[in-house]
Amino acid sequence: MRKIINGMLYDTNTAEEIYSELYLFKRRSLYRTTKGAWFMFYHANKEIHPMTDEEVMDYLGERDECIDIYLKYFGDDVVEA
Repeated sequence: MRKIINGMLYDTNTAEEIYSELYLFKRRSLYRTTKGAWFMFYHANKEIHPMTDEEVMDYLGERDECIDIYLKYFGDDVVEA
């Protein structure tokens, strides 16, 4: 799936799928482009929604199974309690 949003090309074929889950009985996947941009792809309705680093940090931080993913991409921003 490819889509241009605000002059930026988002392509599920060239971006890396970072995480995927069922949400409200529908699959959605978090992707990261080769240039570091983030987006969520909703499989059922074939929608792409760009995300900021902060949105991705919130999204990953809310899921226990995503701690290692969070640390891989944002580990420098984490302070141990």
